[in-house]
Amino acid sequence: MKNIFRLTIQAILTVSLLTILAVVSASAATRKVTKTSDTNDGVCNADCSLREAIAVASNDDLIVFASPLFDAPQIISLGSQLFVNKKITINGKGANLLSIRSGAVGFRVFAISSPGYLTLTGTTIRDGNDSDEGGAFFVNQSAKLYLTDCFITGNKSDIAGSAIEMRFSSTVSIDRTTISANEVTTASSSTESGVIHNVGGSLFIQSSTISGNFSALGTGGIWSNHTLAIGNSTIVNNTASGIVTAGGTATIQSSIVAFQIFY
Repeated sequence: MKNIFRLTIQAILTVSLLTILAVVSASAATRKVTKTSDTNDGVCNADCSLREAIAVASNDDLIVFASPLFDAPQIISLGSQLFVNKKITINGKGANLLSIRSGAVGFRVFAISSPGYLTLTGTTIRDGNDSDEGGAFFVNQSAKLYLTDCFITGNKSDIAGSAIEMRFSSTVSIDRTTISANEVTTASSSTESGVIHNVGGSLFIQSSTISGNFSALGTGGIWSNHTLAIGNSTIVNNTASGIVTAGGTATIQSSIVAFQIFY
């Protein structure tokens, strides 16, 4: 009798789990970007911009880019920053094919706020420009960003985090990505800047390159005061330094940190 009861409960749990998985799978949708222009009419149909796809997306939705348009190199020039406050994935067709850029001086490319979780693949992010912090990405408190197979370049901020600005309890994971030629232009502190600026977050870097970045003062590469873990990566030729830790933990394995330029 006990065995029958146990099997019945297991069967109920199995059916319940499968039902939950089916509901989750059914609720996720794929949104297809069909143009490069930066419009927002609140609808993503046959005429859908990246901004429209993000606006209508729900948690766990996937955003992709239509063929044949995006099978050739394309640039999406933004009129203002993109806001993410949900869990979405944006799959570009390759950093050599898709670029998302700030279309004017004075705003960053992506702002991510809790409970936002952006997974971004196969994309170049460039020309973001913020008068404070976070030229390409601003990852606010408790938000998350996962980059893979991306190229982050030509972004600027005045104070810190020209590539990525991280705030308390945020998480950023960087995999197979190059972060190069980003600039902190007028850093207000000689010790704290960094094109990746981690203030109280968790930063994980794997199989990536951080090189040729510049800071007017302080750190040209990574500044972190909380959790930092780097593996199989190359951090070279940054001005004025590659890595500065100001507390927290830092783990670096199987990586090259060299040829930093100091003034």
